Amino acid sequence: MAGKIQNMTEGSPAKLFIRLAMPVCIETTLWMLLSAAVNMIIGRGVGSEGLAAVGAATYPYNALNWLGFGVGQCIAGLIGIQYGIGDELKLRESVSTAILLAAAVGAVLAVAGIVSASPLLRLLHTTEDIFPATLRYLTVQYAAIPATTLHFALSYMLIAFGNGTDPLIDICILGGTAVSLSAFLIFILHAGVTAGAVALTCGYIAACCYDLHALHRMGVLSLKRGAFVFSGRTALTMLKKSLPYGVQLGISACAGLLMQRAVNAEGTAFVAGFAAALSACTILEGFQEGCGHAINSYVSQNYGARKPERIRQGIRTALLIGIVISAFYVVLYVFLGRPLLRLYIDPSDPNAGAATETALFMLRFLTAASYPLYLLYIFRTSLVGMGRSTAAGFGTACEIIGRGFTAILFPVILGLPGVLFSEGIAWSISGFCHLLVFVILFRKEFPCRS
Repeated sequence: MAGKIQNMTEGSPAKLFIRLAMPVCIETTLWMLLSAAVNMIIGRGVGSEGLAAVGAATYPYNALNWLGFGVGQCIAGLIGIQYGIGDELKLRESVSTAILLAAAVGAVLAVAGIVSASPLLRLLHTTEDIFPATLRYLTVQYAAIPATTLHFALSYMLIAFGNGTDPLIDICILGGTAVSLSAFLIFILHAGVTAGAVALTCGYIAACCYDLHALHRMGVLSLKRGAFVFSGRTALTMLKKSLPYGVQLGISACAGLLMQRAVNAEGTAFVAGFAAALSACTILEGFQEGCGHAINSYVSQNYGARKPERIRQGIRTALLIGIVISAFYVVLYVFLGRPLLRLYIDPSDPNAGAATETALFMLRFLTAASYPLYLLYIFRTSLVGMGRSTAAGFGTACEIIGRGFTAILFPVILGLPGVLFSEGIAWSISGFCHLLVFVILFRKEFPCRS
């Protein structure tokens, strides 16, 4: 059944949040599983070198893709605020402007990525045995950024309207296309690692088409010729609000390049294990990220309606849910981490033993940092929902320092495994910093309970 707009400014805060969070959490978890499945197909169909190529491309790609993600998420938060205010004419103008703006931002990022791909991989000391495959994979990923940025904006706009059903359908279309096409190209046609990126691109394009139709069906967007309205003033406001946040996320990913360089120096087996652990950990992030998207919608609507007590109640509910989610994943990964990693790494591969041990060590440490990561998602997206995305820069800066500092220093202190602590420490520092920033700003804007 198609989704519809849900007003989150009236009714039980806990029930409304859970009602929206459930399909959104399923959607993000399903996407994480399907994304992980593509990496499994690459690892099994191409081998550890193919998986290493995917791993070596991860942070170079994220440096630009996270910027597009931040812009798309902020735009959606602003749409939620506009809906909470209740100006229908302005809302329809904002939706069509946001779509065109997201596509334009993605196109600029794509050009920048394609031009810089080869020099960046050289700078990161990508090993020669995987350099050609990594470059091809990364180039296709960069070329797809207009589709991914537009998808972020469209999907999060649906959630901003309290619609959790259509994003779930969207992700089934996206993931189903990506997994089936990558399996066909890699296992049947033996197309190589680049086929995974091509399949994901096709999935994003298909999902964008569905999202546009969903917004049209909800009555907030017209797909008739000439119906798209672009407001320069609205676009400028969106850029001012969203670009600083997107740049923060992009810079955060750039700090990960230091970690990627340290990983690349350890050889193909280490890079493959690192990639397997990160991919397996994305499954952990599904429910956490889904709750973050849901709280963004909840906070933005109630912020626009100026109902601070409802915001407090919704966040309390989200924090309690996070404790249960994190406890579940700690148990899951501690006891089932090794069998899960076998899905990525072929036991007959010469590098299988070393890659598996590297991945298992990192996976267990990342699991221990799962609740701080949840805090990061909840309070960063709450700040975005209040239109205060720039304020999230403090937490993002702390994440950059944590990731970059540990990537450089820990290998010196602890030896080879030291770099594997970087991501978990960055999550922990950033999570608590975003919590602190949110509490300070929220109490400043709403000093008394309403």
